[in-house]
Amino acid sequence: SNNNNNDNVYTYHVYSHVLFLLTYLKCLLSLFN
Repeated sequence: SNNNNNDNVYTYHVYSHVLFLLTYLKCLLSLFN
């Protein structure tokens, strides 16, 4: 159960990080366009 909880926190952290990167890339692309 504890491992499952840690996996969820890790997945959430990765997901939010990826979302941030995608938003950042989208902003960069809009600057260049």
